[in-house]
Formats: sequence, C-alpha cells, structure tokens
Amino acid sequence: MQRYRNRNARTIQKRLPERNWSLRVKVAKKRLRRAIAKELGAADRRPLETATNPLFQSRFHPHSEKGPIRGYPLYQIGHELSKLPRETIGNFVDIPKLVHDLRQIPAIGTLLHRHPKLEQAFEQSVRDMIRERGIKGSKFWETAPKTYIDAIVAGGKGKPNLMNDRVGMVAKRLFGETVRPRTILDIGTFAGGTIAGAVKALSLQQRQQLRLVLVDVNERVIREYAIPTLAALGVPRQNIVVLPTSFYSAAVAFGQMRKPLHEKGLRRFAKQFKVLAGKVDLITAGAATLNFANDLQPLLQSVRVLLKPGGGFVDWEWGSAEARTPTVNIPELKKKIVTIIDGKPLTEFDAYVSFLDFWMGSPPDTYFAYPEIVKQKLWHDIEHATQFNFFDWCERNRDWTEAERLKAGGKVLADPAGFRNRAYRDGRAMTEVAVQHGLLIESLEYPFAKPSEKTTGNVNWMLVARK
Repeated sequence: MQRYRNRNARTIQKRLPERNWSLRVKVAKKRLRRAIAKELGAADRRPLETATNPLFQSRFHPHSEKGPIRGYPLYQIGHELSKLPRETIGNFVDIPKLVHDLRQIPAIGTLLHRHPKLEQAFEQSVRDMIRERGIKGSKFWETAPKTYIDAIVAGGKGKPNLMNDRVGMVAKRLFGETVRPRTILDIGTFAGGTIAGAVKALSLQQRQQLRLVLVDVNERVIREYAIPTLAALGVPRQNIVVLPTSFYSAAVAFGQMRKPLHEKGLRRFAKQFKVLAGKVDLITAGAATLNFANDLQPLLQSVRVLLKPGGGFVDWEWGSAEARTPTVNIPELKKKIVTIIDGKPLTEFDAYVSFLDFWMGSPPDTYFAYPEIVKQKLWHDIEHATQFNFFDWCERNRDWTEAERLKAGGKVLADPAGFRNRAYRDGRAMTEVAVQHGLLIESLEYPFAKPSEKTTGNVNWMLVARK
C-alpha cells in the first residue's frame, strides 16, 4: 500500500508541471484575446471611434476619421466593415496584413513570443474579435439619440410596408384559423412594424391568445411605440414580454458563443431564453438579422433551439452584390440571375442599382435625397463601366454631389450614424446557412421584385423555414 502511495505521489508530481503549463497557456490565451479586443475597440463600452487604435479604425471604417460632415455620404453609407459576412470581409479588409500588424503591438507580440502555442489559434482569435467588434457596432441602436430614433419611426409611421404584410400572410398560413395559446418571438423589434404585421393578419380571438417576446437593444422604443401598437391590436399587455438585449444573448445562453468582452456586467436574460427553448411557435425578423452579417451561426442555432418542432421562422432582409466586394463587374452582374419573376429574370445588376437608388434618395423624402442630375450621372457612369466601385465614385464626386444636393434644398447634415453599422447578405447565402443548421426551407422569394426597374423590391428577400 505504501509503495502504491509513493508511486501515485510521484505521478502527481510529474503531472503538476504539465497542469501548471496548461493553466499558464489558458491564462495567456485570455490575455491575448483581451489585447486583440483592445486594439480593435471591442474590449469595453466606449464608441468604436474612440476605443479603437486609429491604425485599425481606419481599416474598418475608413471614413469615420473625417467625421459626419467631411466624410459625407460615405460616413453613413460606408459599412462598419467588421459587420460584413465572414466569407467576404477579406475583400474589404486585408486580414493577413491585419494579423501581421497586430503581432507588432508590444503586448500581443510579447505574449506570442512567450507562448508559441498561441500562434496556432492567433488568426482565429483575431476573427473572433472582429465579430465582437461587429456585435458592438450594432449596439448603436441602444444609445442612439432620441431625436434620431424618433425621426426614423416618424418616417415610417402610417406608410404601408409590404414586406411586413407578407410576414402576416406567413403567420396566418402557419396558424390557420385555430384559436389557442401561441408564442411569437420577434428579433430586433424596434418600433414593432414586423411583429405588428404578423399580429394584424390573425383574428381578434387569436391575438388575445398570443404571447409575444420582443427582443431589441433599445427598450424605450419598444415600450413607447411597439407595445401600444400591439395592445391596440388586441394583444393583452400582460402577454407581451420585453427582453432589452441583443439576440446574440440567446446564443450566449445556449452556449453557442462566449459573452462579448464589451458586455461584461450587462444583464443577458439567459434564464428567459432558456425557458423559451423548444416552446416558440414562430420567430419573426424584419431588417434585423443583418446585424448578424459577420457570422450567422449564433443566429440560426438559437432559432433552431427556440422553435417547437414544426415551428416557423420568417425573415425579410436586404441583399445586394455591394456587400460581397467593393468593386463589382457590371457585365457579370447583368448575367447572374437571382430569380425569375413572371417569366423575366431578376439579375444581380437589378438588385445592385436598386440598392444604390435607395441610398441616393428614392423616394425623394428618404435619407440622402440627391437630385435627379446626380443620380443620372451615377447611372451613366455605371452603364459605361466594366468595373465599378460605388465608394470610389462617391469620393471622386463628393464636392459636386453635395453642392447639387444643397442646391436642390437638401438639409444641413446631421449624423445619422446608425447607417454606418449595416452590412447585407443576399437571400441565397442566408438559405445555405439555414440548411447547414438543420432548418427546412419552405421558400425564398423576392415578392415585390420588378426586373429592369429600380425598386427596393429587387433587394428585399424573404426566407420562410421550419424546424
């Protein structure tokens, strides 16, 4: 027995250095992650513009250093590039150079030198922190000025939204005429347009049996706009649950991703999400899942966990080729067919120019409202180009376009900074990832597309899936 004890003690002593080494590496890995996050502005709650090392801020938002006036319109239109899809971000940001330059930061370089094993996962750690930067970018909507939020809400108030009405058609088809308790979870509720579209399509008796879960980082706008609208439609107020957080919190609750560093100390509502697992009849999202552009895995895994067997997921979004690469090949866009509408092909070119038309101000009372002379020059230059880069075009023509905009009565510029936090995926990309995560696709459609015209219907797609 004594001999056995001695042998066991020697084994423990032998393994102890190995365990200490493993622990040191684990601690070093956490320190490395924080060091990368600090450089990329993802380590705390300060705005990205002030939290990020200027060397790296200029790569993820080249126009932010100019500010909202001098950098207009690219300050608003230009993406916060960390939110671009993981598979295409390398077309906008030189990832190998970013990895190389991060190695030159003393705190990072020292950790890598002392712990060579960290090299194996270094690039992946960088990509993870890019995702956390993108998550943080979406939080603009949590702290955006009230005047800005209210202006957006007022802009859409009373105007029909055909995509939200389409969500209602899906809800009606899924629920039929049966009256019984049902749960709908809405991602990125904001003023409630999409969830209201779903509720309006149901009978009053069905509405009275609904339990609604509204998820959005801005609690004020939900309580001030969404809840009164839903209550007026007949949903009992006690049946409306507000989770003032990002839908990323669901992924954290279900162990699909780690909690972002900049959210340390924030309430995540993990218990509420866990209670809902397998109990949601329908998940809706309208112009909301684009905030998951960098990596759709946390979104779609959480959707699958939350839905009941047979439960539905309906998501409408924006998608255009400009999110894949800054420079597009115009002849190739004209050849690539997105879908067929009444026997006519809807091409990627149709989607591309429709998206730019929206940004340039069509209809004229939206966003930038450039006069027709500016848009006509843009269409002329696109039609006569083989390779076209919209951001370069804006840079070259900025003084002239701004002069024309002001001459036409354009407003003095504010800072609608929310626009700089968006990136877009087309419907096919979303569908492919949804299939990978076990969702059954019922349909992918561009319900209001008009080939050869410039209309947002050419960029608005809708995915309907089931668990």
